[in-house]
Amino acid sequence: MLVKWLKRAGYKAKLTHEPTKMCTGKTIYKVLHGKLKMSKTQLDIVYTTDRLMHYFYEIAPYLKKGYVIVSDRYKYSGIAYGCAKGNRKFINLAIG
Repeated sequence: MLVKWLKRAGYKAKLTHEPTKMCTGKTIYKVLHGKLKMSKTQLDIVYTTDRLMHYFYEIAPYLKKGYVIVSDRYKYSGIAYGCAKGNRKFINLAIG
């Protein structure tokens, strides 16, 4: 709804989400749906990689074109997830 409102107000706006639809995001979905198993550390690495790919391949290009980006989760999701799971190794990478 926010993206629609922004567009009606004359802004260029883009909705993004995580996990992404890139290979890293697809891997996360497989783990979350029980189709693939990996350790907590491996999953943290995949989440971190997905967040970085999300920024470099989805967010940054649109920002350069003057878009307002609306994302369903980003920096603080990484903090919350990392803290809740007790593994803070990758939080700084994941939140940039």
